[in-house]
Amino acid sequence: MSTVSWLAGILRELTGAPWCAACHRPCDGVALCAACRDALSRQEPIARTLPNGVPVLAAGRYEGALRRLLLAYKERGQPDLRRPLATLLASVLRTLAGQHAAHVRRLAVVPVPSTRTAMRVRGRDPLSRVTEGAVRLASSGGLDLGAVGPCALVVTSALRHRRAVRDQAGLSVAERFTNLDDALVARRSLVGLTVVVVDDVVTSGATLQEACRALRVAGANVLGAATIAATPRRV
Repeated sequence: MSTVSWLAGILRELTGAPWCAACHRPCDGVALCAACRDALSRQEPIARTLPNGVPVLAAGRYEGALRRLLLAYKERGQPDLRRPLATLLASVLRTLAGQHAAHVRRLAVVPVPSTRTAMRVRGRDPLSRVTEGAVRLASSGGLDLGAVGPCALVVTSALRHRRAVRDQAGLSVAERFTNLDDALVARRSLVGLTVVVVDDVVTSGATLQEACRALRVAGANVLGAATIAATPRRV
């Protein structure tokens, strides 16, 4: 946990006052202040393509309020932060489902699983919970995709780690791909299943590409990937 997050937590406990989870300023009793809610509402989707050709759509840039919110959710696990993140992810899932609605009636949404180390430290899988919330929001009242008809979104925990991997932070792009090479495997045969892979942030694309590989080996048809955020491109 960062020093700022730790100090904000201490101040919140001492004063009893509500603080914004993203910017750590006093707010009106909700998880996010008005300024951070406005910043999240103005996020623009970002399109990427993985080296294997799979398209990726992110809800916004991994910076500012969105970056702070994601870190706060992953570090502290505050349940009230799940909904704004799920709302962003739901908008991306609706877009991806709409792009393929003419020939897809059931779309499996597969979150990238947390590593065993992360599960031990956090005691939970934060991405799976956000994904479940996003699918509920995207499917609320039926996913209306116009004249082509409805498309059912279903969360499917289809992947698992089959070996230990290093923390990706601090690794070069080449090291990230090597680190994750052949690290994931499907839990069962996925023949006939059409899927979208979900992760929280896309940086190099190594995690998503490995997830796509494992799903395809198991027989799945991978249409694309959805993330909450994408790191800015470095020149």
